[in-house]
Amino acid sequence: MILISDMKVSALSLIMVIVFLFGCVRTHQINTVESKSADSAVKKTTEDKWLDSITAASGDRPDEEQEPPSLAEEKKSLINSYNNVKVIDTLLEVKDSLRFYSRFYCLKNSRITIPKKYVFEEKNPVDFVTYHFANYIKISKKGKTVFEKTIVKKDFDGVLNDQLKRYGVLHGPYLKFANDTFNVGYSVSIPITDIGVGVSVTVSKNGNYVITGN
Repeated sequence: MILISDMKVSALSLIMVIVFLFGCVRTHQINTVESKSADSAVKKTTEDKWLDSITAASGDRPDEEQEPPSLAEEKKSLINSYNNVKVIDTLLEVKDSLRFYSRFYCLKNSRITIPKKYVFEEKNPVDFVTYHFANYIKISKKGKTVFEKTIVKKDFDGVLNDQLKRYGVLHGPYLKFANDTFNVGYSVSIPITDIGVGVSVTVSKNGNYVITGN
């Protein structure tokens, strides 16, 4: 009886040890899974914050809440544009094969010096040297050229004040086509300032054009 009892006790002890060990392993597995889930949650939260910051920085806000670029940013953008050529090449009317071609580019052989008094945002301003721009436009109808001209700032002298005649630079173009008429808009402004006006060239399908200022 004593032997049998000892054997039962031993067997019972063995079962308890196995159950205990299994419980430890199971607990460890659960903790590992929960830990991974927690890590994922933390990572997701971090990614969300990062994405939110990128979205905010990219300007995904209503227009009225958008911050205008600083003059320093405008200066950097202007300098980067020296080597860029803006091209518009589009068929606007199938019936007459009405095609509009535009190439806007920097005139690197036409320097202009902006006096330091216009360089508002710099702590120790100095004169800023930049360049003029030009816009070559060609309009064709049924394969025949009806308008061809290189637009430069001087074309708008009749609608500019003396200040813009001396220091203004041509920016654009912005094309609008309506009622068989091309309206090519620009701005003439003093670089890295908010001093400027809107101007435009309006061209008919037959090649007649007028220059206006806003």
